[in-house]
Amino acid sequence: MENTENIYNEAVLGMLSEISKKLDAIQANSKTK
Repeated sequence: MENTENIYNEAVLGMLSEISKKLDAIQANSKTK
């Protein structure tokens, strides 16, 4: 069970970091306009 939970947590963390990168890019784009 612990292994599945770890894999799930890592997947969620990966998604969150991807989302935050996209948000940073969007904010940077809106600042330059």
